[in-house]
Amino acid sequence: MFRKIIKPVLRILAFVGALYVWLLFTYNTLDRSVEAEQFTSGGYVLDKFSVLILSVIIFFFLAKPILSKKFSIKSIASKIIFAIFLLFGIYIFVNAVQFKQQYPVSSTAPKEWEFTSNEVFGKLNEYRKKHDVEPIILEPSICNKLESRYQILKKDPNNQQESFDQWVENAGLNQYAPMTELWVITKTADRAIEFLRDKKDGTKEIILGDFNVGCVYVKNGFSLVFLGTKPSNSL
Repeated sequence: MFRKIIKPVLRILAFVGALYVWLLFTYNTLDRSVEAEQFTSGGYVLDKFSVLILSVIIFFFLAKPILSKKFSIKSIASKIIFAIFLLFGIYIFVNAVQFKQQYPVSSTAPKEWEFTSNEVFGKLNEYRKKHDVEPIILEPSICNKLESRYQILKKDPNNQQESFDQWVENAGLNQYAPMTELWVITKTADRAIEFLRDKKDGTKEIILGDFNVGCVYVKNGFSLVFLGTKPSNSL
């Protein structure tokens, strides 16, 4: 008798626990950016796997009636519930993919991601000093142009090199050649430099490269680093 009572109770507790973990995951992966509000006309964008994960949880706990060949009320209801969540999960997945295609980079990160351009610039020079490399000198004429570059990268980060060359020409920054840019989305200023340092594409050599002027633009976790060169007699 006790076993008959405890077994369903344990299943209910397990389901509630799984649902609680799912809610935490969904809350932490919810995109609350301005772009998300624009895309959904005032709402947020769920992670593409969130509802699909929920449908897997439902299937796990209702597998027996879902797979049953009997046409009982329980079996039919379970199949309908699972089908609804599965179809809704597919819709959320497609919706999230479309959102990322339309807005590859979100401009607004959670508040805990807030740090400043000066912090990243300072961390960059700390890292260069640690490796006996001359610090980067802040160049206001570059800083004045970086917001427009950020707007371009936000729309099309995958076409970086071609758009960079065009932007440099349009912004009138050719005098700082050779030059380069790096960008990363992180939660802290320290992590921004760590990420660039640890990348396997030669980025470490770039941030320690033979540049002497530059600037950093930061907006809600998005760090854009511009490094250039200026004749030593004009510094």
